[in-house]
Amino acid sequence: MPLYIFEETEKLTLSEYKWLTYGQVYAKVINFAKGLLETYDLVGKKIAIFMDTCKEWQIAAYSCYATRIGVVTFYANLGEEAIGYGLQQTSVSHLVTEGRLVPTIKKIASKCPKLKHIIYTTHLSDPLDLEDITLLQFEEIEKMGEKSSKVLCPPEPGDLAVLMYTSGSTGQPKGVKISHRQAASATYGFLYYVLIVSFFADGARFVPEDVYIAYLPLAHILELVAEMALLSVGASLGFGSPSTLSCSSPRIKSGTKGDLVALRPTLMAAVPAIMDRIRKGVMDRLAGSSFLVRYLFQWAYNARKAARKRGKDTPFWNAVIFKKISALLGGRMRLCLSGGAPLSQKTQEFINVVFGIPVLQGYGLTETTGVVSLSHPRDKSYGRVGCPVATMEIKLVDWEEGGYFVSDSERGTIGLPRGEICIAGENLCAGYFADDEKTNEDFVADPTGKLWFHSGDIGQLHPDGCLEIIDRKKDLVKLQMGEYVSLGRVESVLKCSKYVDNICLCANPYKKFTVAVICPVRLKIELFATNKSIEYGTLEELYANKEVIAEVLQSLQEEAKKAQLKRFETPSRIHLTTDLWTPETELVTTALKIKRKELNSHYRKEIENMYR
Repeated sequence: MPLYIFEETEKLTLSEYKWLTYGQVYAKVINFAKGLLETYDLVGKKIAIFMDTCKEWQIAAYSCYATRIGVVTFYANLGEEAIGYGLQQTSVSHLVTEGRLVPTIKKIASKCPKLKHIIYTTHLSDPLDLEDITLLQFEEIEKMGEKSSKVLCPPEPGDLAVLMYTSGSTGQPKGVKISHRQAASATYGFLYYVLIVSFFADGARFVPEDVYIAYLPLAHILELVAEMALLSVGASLGFGSPSTLSCSSPRIKSGTKGDLVALRPTLMAAVPAIMDRIRKGVMDRLAGSSFLVRYLFQWAYNARKAARKRGKDTPFWNAVIFKKISALLGGRMRLCLSGGAPLSQKTQEFINVVFGIPVLQGYGLTETTGVVSLSHPRDKSYGRVGCPVATMEIKLVDWEEGGYFVSDSERGTIGLPRGEICIAGENLCAGYFADDEKTNEDFVADPTGKLWFHSGDIGQLHPDGCLEIIDRKKDLVKLQMGEYVSLGRVESVLKCSKYVDNICLCANPYKKFTVAVICPVRLKIELFATNKSIEYGTLEELYANKEVIAEVLQSLQEEAKKAQLKRFETPSRIHLTTDLWTPETELVTTALKIKRKELNSHYRKEIENMYR
């Protein structure tokens, strides 16, 4: 269940986890903060962090928080162009990174004249000579701080805490300004909600005994706020990696433990793409089992699903079937937080039933410092993202072009108010860095002066106050005959096909039908070819085979029928690509959300051919 597909061939055997106390981490934070001040007068300025999630990321960040230094975040697999853009725009003088990423910075250093210091962790593969830039080891900064007499300057609530660049799924990344007040408010809103919920759902609250698996990028607001919240209650963080998460992850040596099994966490956060792959991974294992095992699993699944709807459980089936499956997540998991994109009903139900854990599905954006709303662990419905947390407000406004109106609540066929989701509250960010035009476009004051962020997401409100995300303005396309297609909604349905790893639905407004570019599950395609005795030379030949195309199309149509999609919404033609859709290829974001603009450009010829 890897988050990305990695090209490294080296297989790892990981040691057991080694722990630092809060006191030890605090000392490192203070020393690193003082060490930074020894290199330059950084108070009131910014430094950038460009690295994978690890303890050094958090030590560097909290050092900055402690002394009025803003943190600029970049995903570790962000492309050179995007990193260069961010470094130029922010004019940072200091960058904290990993040794393996320093060569990437060297390529763009000439375009970033303000960059003067690179602080790196781990080792440099080759000595690098960077003109006008000083290279310092992370430990050197800590040692400088141990001897320093510098006095730290605590931040004010309105000071910049984080300048977080969005993933850029719809264009150039935007720098979102998050103050200390907003970061604290987001953490409080999240924890207060969990505390209130815990009175109605045993085990929902976070406690010091909790162990959290930290592996999502800290440059993503979901992970940053989740870790802030857990640190504030004294929980333990165990750092992992998408490439070593499970025992079958690409960089784990066969027969050895992945992060989840070694750590045995009680809590985790996951984007929908991760959870989809967990579900498909379990189902793939079952597919290779005997008929009896598959039959027993389905029987147990149905029994536990029915029992959980009644607030009960199935101890017998848990011991016989589900205990072994739960061991894939370490065996102690009790709560999972999902965010970053809508989670499919099929996957949410599967995780809930098979692993026996509630999935708290949340809604939030970088612009809202993460959490806006969160579902209740006892909510048995699917697809909803709960009610707003204590620090946030939401309202719906009409979107006439898309046909969504607050007055839809009075229409018998719908019966619920619908519209664009607008958000206000203490978590709302201070706008976009160096982009007043976009700030004024997205953040609009009402007649009372209250600022509302127009999210571009379409939602509907249920009578119990719960929000459901049903569309996105940028995903809606009108076809030649006037029908509207919600690209993202259709893609989430078609992803349930066993042949689909990822998919980009394409709709030409001058045509009557849709087409799709698909990143397929290679093993499933090869298995089908073997069973049908299809001969092929290259992977391209296999993916272009008419029988293969027909089989995948049929699978898509079956999923579309289950979800009651209309005929024009289901792609009439498809292209199977051999390309990998990873953040490294810049075709998806770090949260694995597709970059529609880049994909349409990359596959322009293939899309044109499908429409001929």
